[in-house]
Amino acid sequence: MFKKFVGVLFTFAVLALLVFVLLGIGSYSSLLPEDLFSAGQAASIEQVESVVE
Repeated sequence: MFKKFVGVLFTFAVLALLVFVLLGIGSYSSLLPEDLFSAGQAASIEQVESVVE
């Protein structure tokens, strides 16, 4: 009886998690500014290009 109760509880928890994940699809927004990494990437690309030449 106890194992069945825990199994049902676990099933509902997994289903609730799936529902919350599906409802949240597409609503992600980063807390970091968008230009935080773009300057670093441009500098590293220029360094690689100068090394290759």
